[in-house]
Amino acid sequence: MLENEKERGRNLAHLSTDERDVLIAKLMFGEDWKKARQAMLLLMETWGIAKHENREGDK
Repeated sequence: MLENEKERGRNLAHLSTDERDVLIAKLMFGEDWKKARQAMLLLMETWGIAKHENREGDK
C-alpha cells in the first residue's frame, strides 16, 4: 500500500499546470468545476487581481 501511495504522489507531482488546475477544481467543486472556475475568474477580474484568458478547456 505504501508503494501505491508513493507512485500516486509521483504521478501527481508530474502533472502539467493545466492538469493540476483541473484536478484541484474537481476536488474543490465537484463535477460542476467549470462553472465554479469561470465564476472565480470573473470575480478575480472584477477585483482587478487577474486577467481572464480563455484556456482550451473553457467553453
